[in-house]
Amino acid sequence: MACPLRIEYKGGCYHVMNRGNQRARVFHSKKHYTLFLDKLAHFCEQFVSKRSATCRRRPGIST
Repeated sequence: MACPLRIEYKGGCYHVMNRGNQRARVFHSKKHYTLFLDKLAHFCEQFVSKRSATCRRRPGIST
């Protein structure tokens, strides 16, 4: 079943996250994680967005 379309608000705050299937790793090395952060920064600039926080959490750890 497809997810419903997200309602977007000008100036809205959105939560973006990456999660592996069945708690699998998303980033297999520091290089992959750094590349992701670089791309995220690039697209935030391109789409005039700002990132207010970044959190990296290992799979299987609850907070």
